[in-house]
Amino acid sequence: MNTNTPTQANITGDERGQAMLEFAGSIIIFLMLYLFFITIGLRIADYTAVQKAARDGSRQAVMTGDISKGLEKAQQTAWMWKLEQSKINISFNSSNYGQRKFITCEVKYRSSPFSSMFPTLVGGQPVDEKELTGKSTFGWWDFGD
Repeated sequence: MNTNTPTQANITGDERGQAMLEFAGSIIIFLMLYLFFITIGLRIADYTAVQKAARDGSRQAVMTGDISKGLEKAQQTAWMWKLEQSKINISFNSSNYGQRKFITCEVKYRSSPFSSMFPTLVGGQPVDEKELTGKSTFGWWDFGD
């Protein structure tokens, strides 16, 4: 029995380009996963920076008793952690609970890490922009007369 017919040779013998096709299919998936993890990592970094700015701002405001110094410290921390100043909103709120005074700093930031990584690819427009919010409250006792 002769199994070496031309039809069988054409079906099983010609595998040129198979490895290249498999590589092209898998590289697309790996590239998408790579960009996904980079974007998630940058979003986590932005969230951490927002939390640090809120904490530093409220702490400075409580220590000095001056909200403007707290605002300055929060802006300085945001700059140090490379948050874009045009996308950040910092607000303060003070409240009392008996003799205890509290100052709350709230920082809101519009995060779009993909747009900052590839600005020419997206034409400078924000892609997947999310608003991140960080809040921090510090207090102290007032033992005045």
